[in-house]
Amino acid sequence: MSTRDNQQQHEERSPELKRAINQFKRGHTIPLDLAVELMNQGHDVQALESKYRP
Repeated sequence: MSTRDNQQQHEERSPELKRAINQFKRGHTIPLDLAVELMNQGHDVQALESKYRP
């Protein structure tokens, strides 16, 4: 993936993804409905948690 692709992906985060990242950064879990929505969007929730949770 090129740097430009990575920047575009970063800029196009869904509201659900932003919410999950904020929750993980605070050390919290995310609600099941949010996890399901992220999976429907094609995200690996476990990988996101590993990446953003302290």
